[in-house]
Amino acid sequence: MDPSDLIRRGEATYKRVYEGELKAQLEAAAFGQHCALNIDTGEYVLATTAEEALQQFRARFAEGFPYLIRIGMPRLVA
Repeated sequence: MDPSDLIRRGEATYKRVYEGELKAQLEAAAFGQHCALNIDTGEYVLATTAEEALQQFRARFAEGFPYLIRIGMPRLVA
């Protein structure tokens, strides 16, 4: 799959799901944790570290592509 397509889809899911539905809830309950967001379904996993979030994501969504963020922190997009 084309990496630029994955980035575009990840950004779209972030805006639609995280900013649209989850931001207030997760920032109140899980500030500073890592969130691996499934770019196809909008489902997610939370963990203390990025590595743990990705491990949990792979266990739950073996075929999915994650969009990783840290809750409440500015995103670094290049």
